[in-house]
Amino acid sequence: MTYSSGNSFDIKRKIFEVLKSEPQKRMIARDIARRIEEMFPEDCEIKKRNARVDFSNYTFQDQLVAEIGSCRKPLFRKYANLQTIETRPRQYFYSEESEDAELQSNTLVSAETKKKLSEHDLYPYLGNYLWNSLDIYSMRIDELRSRNSRGAGGNRWLFPDIVGMTDLTTSWERISVEAAKASGVERASLFSFEVKLKLNRSNVREAFFQTVSNSSWANSSYLVASEITEDAMNELRLLSGAHGIGFILLNSDDPSESQILVPVKERLQADWNLLNRLASENSDAKKFVKSIRDFHLTGETQKSNWDLVPKL
Repeated sequence: MTYSSGNSFDIKRKIFEVLKSEPQKRMIARDIARRIEEMFPEDCEIKKRNARVDFSNYTFQDQLVAEIGSCRKPLFRKYANLQTIETRPRQYFYSEESEDAELQSNTLVSAETKKKLSEHDLYPYLGNYLWNSLDIYSMRIDELRSRNSRGAGGNRWLFPDIVGMTDLTTSWERISVEAAKASGVERASLFSFEVKLKLNRSNVREAFFQTVSNSSWANSSYLVASEITEDAMNELRLLSGAHGIGFILLNSDDPSESQILVPVKERLQADWNLLNRLASENSDAKKFVKSIRDFHLTGETQKSNWDLVPKL
């Protein structure tokens, strides 16, 4: 089926019609441009004839892609049911569901494999990115392994999903490592990661302050998500500026393409009083502290102690 809206070429309206025709489907600008050409061939032909553009080295589809990008802000002011996802390249979609309802499924569909992913499915992908891109050893903290000695709710927002450590001395001379060890200088940096499938206006503040609550012991603290809407990203930048929490956009199809969209503000010292609290309440956290201790005692890190480090 083709559509026509007369001789005027309203790019915003055409974007809306394309996205509305396939609700919830994420599309990049190139996908939308391709569908505009398929759905509105007559209007596209008229626009092409009237355009003052040499299409010998620049396709009409390229022109549409450029127009889609340039009209993004007025597009979303005009059509409330359209949303955009902070990815590279940016994704657009149409939804009549409330933002709360979009979170209820608690799954995310992979763009490449089309498989449904849960939050737990993201942990190995994050471990892969941390190891291969940032040289961070990481492991899972399962809050279900907590003692709950403080009663119901006593450990709420106490444990992050993932913890990590990086060796600051990997490129040092041996004599420098020995001197640092003898003097008690920090030789490792500790990390905390709170993982969410999706972030939108409905849950971004709660997720952010959960991260603040369960990560104040770490040198560096990150909120991680596989999908975030543009308005949630704007809110996150404001909050992170005040609290120093970083944000990682995780690409589950290709972890190496994940991005740190908000840089972290590193703390010079880890809080060992809080780490002790975690270790006293949770067996995974105790294992984490033991792995840190072993590193400081031996100067070496056993990859087998870190369950999210990829097994090659």
